[in-house]
Amino acid sequence: MPCYYMRVVQTNFTMENAGNLKAVLKEMNVSFIEIGQDVIVLDELMVDIDLKAKTASYRQSNSQVERQLNKIKQEYAAKTITALAKKKKWSCIRKGNKVTVKKY
Repeated sequence: MPCYYMRVVQTNFTMENAGNLKAVLKEMNVSFIEIGQDVIVLDELMVDIDLKAKTASYRQSNSQVERQLNKIKQEYAAKTITALAKKKKWSCIRKGNKVTVKKY
């Protein structure tokens, strides 16, 4: 009888603000489902993000999924930095993947 197994890859996914993460996912047109307060499942990518454990798990090693997760992390960081700069009334300039904040 055949034996089936599923390889799961897990990576660090440290995100403190679930609201910013959801906003980034919506801006990137990534469909997701919330399971409770701590788990977000990205439908198309088949990725589970556990905000409490600070991990993202996906079914197989796939460079497309890894690139998309890295893009989500970059966009989340940029959104968080921009929000903090706005709160402090600092100027914020974004060029590509880089965000520059200036305090006057």
